[in-house]
Amino acid sequence: MARLDDLQKRQLFRLLATKSQYQAGVEFELENATGTNVVAAGIQAVWEDATNASEDASIRFLTQQAGTLTEALRIDDNGNVGIATIAPSTTLHVVGTFQVTATSSLASVSASGAVRASSTLEVTGAAQFANVSSTNLYAT
Repeated sequence: MARLDDLQKRQLFRLLATKSQYQAGVEFELENATGTNVVAAGIQAVWEDATNASEDASIRFLTQQAGTLTEALRIDDNGNVGIATIAPSTTLHVVGTFQVTATSSLASVSASGAVRASSTLEVTGAAQFANVSSTNLYAT
């Protein structure tokens, strides 16, 4: 494992602080195919509200996607986790397809896209689905 001072000498990552944007974080650089160092990923702590005595902050995880540094995950000031969204509105807010490979029990489900279960999807409480179409959909 490389030492911190060795990594800094090779500029594989850097700490950043931009006071004007109320953020601090870490950026990770990798050398691309042309030998240029490019920021490949980053973690940022960002003030959502920097007002004295009522501060709110989020933490953001960024990854390089098709040549653009893009926010991939956010934990907002309410503790909500957003994957592929910058505005998570629930405890876990996923935009896009996700997969659970173990048995899962859910207190409630609200879905506007596809919900698939290869074995059992158990919902205790409310379940809301739009455009449901299945020959093997059962309710008990």
